[in-house]
Amino acid sequence: MIPILYAPSEKNFISNGLGRLAETTSCKVTEERNGQFELELIYPVTGRHFASLALGCILSATPADGKGRQAFRIYKISKPMSGLVTVNARHISYQLSAIPTKADPDAATTAADALAKLKQNAVEPCPFTFWTDVTTSATYQTKAPASIRSCLGGTEGSVLDVFGGEYEWDNWTVKLHKSRGRDTGITLRYGKNITDIRQEDSIENTATGVFPYWIKESEDGTETASLKSPVYAENAGSYPYHMTMVLDVSQDFTEKPTEEQLTARALSYIKANSLGVPDVSITVSFLALWQTENYKEIAPLERVNLCDTVRVEFPALGVSASAKVVKTVYNVLLDRYDSIELGSARTNLSGTISGAAKNAEETRKRTDSFLQKVVSYATKLIEGGLGGHVVMHTNADGKPNEILIMDTESTSTAVHVIRMNVSGIGFSQNGYSGPYTTAWTIDGKFNADFITAGTINADLIKSGTLNADLIRAGTLKVGGVSDTVGSIIVYGNNTSNTLMKIDDTGLFFNASWWSGLSAPLMIDMRPNIFNGMAIKKNENGTGAAIGFSPAQILIKNSPDALVAGLGVQYPSCEITYNAFRMWSALMDQFVTMDGSSKAFRIVGSFTVSGTKSRVASAGDYGDRKLYCYEMPCAMFGDTGEGTIGEDGLCYVPLDPVFTETVATSQYQVFLQRYGDGDCYVKERHPSYFVVSGTAGLSFGWEMKARQKDFDQLRLERDMDPVSISNKANYADEADAYLQSLQEGRQNT
Repeated sequence: MIPILYAPSEKNFISNGLGRLAETTSCKVTEERNGQFELELIYPVTGRHFASLALGCILSATPADGKGRQAFRIYKISKPMSGLVTVNARHISYQLSAIPTKADPDAATTAADALAKLKQNAVEPCPFTFWTDVTTSATYQTKAPASIRSCLGGTEGSVLDVFGGEYEWDNWTVKLHKSRGRDTGITLRYGKNITDIRQEDSIENTATGVFPYWIKESEDGTETASLKSPVYAENAGSYPYHMTMVLDVSQDFTEKPTEEQLTARALSYIKANSLGVPDVSITVSFLALWQTENYKEIAPLERVNLCDTVRVEFPALGVSASAKVVKTVYNVLLDRYDSIELGSARTNLSGTISGAAKNAEETRKRTDSFLQKVVSYATKLIEGGLGGHVVMHTNADGKPNEILIMDTESTSTAVHVIRMNVSGIGFSQNGYSGPYTTAWTIDGKFNADFITAGTINADLIKSGTLNADLIRAGTLKVGGVSDTVGSIIVYGNNTSNTLMKIDDTGLFFNASWWSGLSAPLMIDMRPNIFNGMAIKKNENGTGAAIGFSPAQILIKNSPDALVAGLGVQYPSCEITYNAFRMWSALMDQFVTMDGSSKAFRIVGSFTVSGTKSRVASAGDYGDRKLYCYEMPCAMFGDTGEGTIGEDGLCYVPLDPVFTETVATSQYQVFLQRYGDGDCYVKERHPSYFVVSGTAGLSFGWEMKARQKDFDQLRLERDMDPVSISNKANYADEADAYLQSLQEGRQNT
């Protein structure tokens, strides 16, 4: 399905808007259960509607199998790379993040009432409508102004948090379903037709048993109870080893429980929490499995939708689990899923308030004692209970004049002392009388004996002048002390004009300043600037620049900096000892000639006025030229074989990698029979075609389709023709040849 582009202000997505983006090379929609809903589109800069692509515009596309078009607002457009841009867009419902709703003093007791209040209290026009079939009774209140989207879900106390459910974002309608999906009746056998590394991790970390214990502390002491051995799930023996969790049941019994009571509590916990049944975490990639024998086993999943339920059997463990489709990646152009993700059937943003209340209370009780210990530790530390004493000294009048922080209470015995008074702060490791080897006085000075500095401001060197005894034999020595690296900077008439700089990064000249050039010119010899010498317009190497290094010469004019390890530079021309490369301004066209790999590559159009041939060895006949097969339009082709089944049909899937390179909305298929009988192409689809004919008949096929991005080309006029004088004139050549033959006969 071809995406459609609309203006930012569009509200109804039933027309062709600004245009259908037929040249789109890739378009995928990713949606997660109660989460992400985004579109990513790749479009050529040569596309008809490239100039209309802008932030805020809306893209309309099909997000899943059997679903209607949805609107996505563009929030990011990448820089052109290889002639393509990547466009990212979020579902139009993300607009709810920009619509605040006021605080509401009245609480809502139903989901429908809560949703209605959010819209009613919106401080901006809200074009969205809300619907729900959730009938759970609970209490929701917007206690402070917030965006409507944050109130819907993803935060503590949100509508989803309180009432539960599954959201469906349908353009301008927000639907909160009690259960959005359906039970598909599909069953996957894990390990037979599908495996997944994350699922293997889930199996390995599945708890198979519990060890319950009870503990009670009182003034008379501590009383405990536990079993002699753990209690296991029925299928625990199917796992390579037991994974047993400790279960604190202290809050479940006021008096010491018996072994039977502990066992019963453990068994109920195992059943309630499905111990021994792994959480489902499987990603099914249709692209990777389409041509394997197992594809028929997972093919039914191509018709599921987000939040649908499937069963996953684990034969090796003797259990099965219910799983939901929690994420889909839909290929809009091919009208099929690239992948789906199956996960355990639970709310992924948060559990409901009612379901989480008991667990929260149990967690609070178990952590109370831990929090009390932390508070006690912090209190003792501040009060000096864990070491350290704060002493307030007074003067002769009894007024405080000094604060001491010491390792003992007395100044006569203290060793580590921090002393603060009106003159400053001193730090001593030699008692109250010092010396204070680290000090900060009230006048803002540090004694030089107490400071180690990598850099000292110039105002510490009087008049910016170095004493003569620092210059040896006419040489200025900088750095080299305590492993420090020196530097020299020469300024012009003020410190904003750097004429020259020498440091550990290299040598820099601002030739523009001291040569009086009208245009900026800077010269660098630094390893981080092209690993050699650079002549530049700007200091950071952006814009026009030439780089020289032992390995290459680069001439470029781009916003990228001229740095070591050449990356993307455009437009530019690069020359090395065995290669030559040129890039266009948009990086969508370039030419490379590589001597080491003996390769000549052009990204962009390639036009010749003569023939195109390849030299191939013909054995004893020597090297011969083989010429390209040309057509009036740009096409690609593929070939294969098949055999018609007993039902008289043969389904031939198209290679998904190949279909990414061609326009499959219309293509041609040619058949060749290999035996008695007949066959013909009955159906053509974007991802496969159907051949009908004599059962058991083998056949060969050839498929041809127009190249993607170039499907509109056909016998276009050469806009840059080679001049006639440079073209071969076969008529003149023939006349000259005949004339030479005639002259030869006359001479004989």
